[in-house]
Amino acid sequence: MSDQADIVIIGGGIVGCSVAYALTRRGVRNVLLLERRAIASGPTGASAGILSRCYQHPTLVAMAEHGRDFYARCEAHTGRSADFVRSGWLLIGGEAQAPHPRTAWSLQRAAGLSCAWLSPADIKTLEPRIEVEEDAVALYLEDAGYADPYSAAHALAGAAREAGAAIAEHTEVAGIETDGQGVCGVRTRTGTIATRTVVNAAGSWADRIGNMVGVTLPIETSRHQLVGLRRPSSFGPGHPVIADPANMVYLRPEGRDITIVGSNDPKEARNLVDPDRCPVGADPEAALVQWQRACARMPALAGAGMVRGWSGVYDISPDGFPIVDGPLGPQGFYCVTGLSGRGFKFAPAIGRIVASLILDSSPDPWAEMFRLGRFDAGVTIPAGVFWGGTRQA
Repeated sequence: MSDQADIVIIGGGIVGCSVAYALTRRGVRNVLLLERRAIASGPTGASAGILSRCYQHPTLVAMAEHGRDFYARCEAHTGRSADFVRSGWLLIGGEAQAPHPRTAWSLQRAAGLSCAWLSPADIKTLEPRIEVEEDAVALYLEDAGYADPYSAAHALAGAAREAGAAIAEHTEVAGIETDGQGVCGVRTRTGTIATRTVVNAAGSWADRIGNMVGVTLPIETSRHQLVGLRRPSSFGPGHPVIADPANMVYLRPEGRDITIVGSNDPKEARNLVDPDRCPVGADPEAALVQWQRACARMPALAGAGMVRGWSGVYDISPDGFPIVDGPLGPQGFYCVTGLSGRGFKFAPAIGRIVASLILDSSPDPWAEMFRLGRFDAGVTIPAGVFWGGTRQA
């Protein structure tokens, strides 16, 4: 590992890897990414990797679509596949609670993106195994789906490395040094790296990195539990990704016969944990509840068997959207955190934003809405699609 870098990135999840990739694509070669464990070994590796774009702001729609398109064509960009699957994405709910989905539908239509508004009959035609209420309506994104976060992170990291970046795994940051000009170094357990620019992409650990230079980041860490079900042979072919706020779950197919079930229960956001002490598995009680909720929407899963459960952590910001800003505190210190469970889909766009903040005199227009100062100014970002008070993945 070199003792000098133009830019040091702290954090080897999907966001840190995206920043490294974006910087090298902009011509910065002396980039060093530090990861205290291994690439994608934290929340990225636990992610369901769902790629949807139902939001109430055109910038969010554009960023989510940028991510979907990037992962779909990841091999063309990086030489490696992100294992994108175009399964379709279905959000189902009741007509009486539909104003926010209608806004999302209108924004996507205005942007020329594929988005269908479905009646109960349409829903049953698309997916006959779904239980559909009489007043049900749905949004369907035919070109959406999911990708593998582990593969995607390694694709980005590999492409950045081939373009000149260095990646140091199992390297924990012990401190950040400053002088009269700003950031001047990053201390690790094995030595100090001289640098004038640091990107804090440490996710749920970002507040600890911020504290090293006196920058307070308003994030909390919550636990997110997922369950893998093996579908019975009678189930038939796979299904689209299904977001089901009424039952507070989402369902995502995996391979030939697995369905991943995650929780959309708003109470889960208050299940705060120390990210270093979050259980790796899923609690049996939570796994059972998620299976029961999945069966309520798709009874054909009643014969499914649980094959595994796992947990990841979300770095939660006050409004549930990213904080992307800098310099904050000392000159040369940039932060990316508060992804709130949306990090995978937004990561390619966030890499672009961070590279622009560092390199351009006029930053990318996507950057302004994610500034840290929005909280003190009382500015809120319009939420994602809500149905019955539940945030959608």
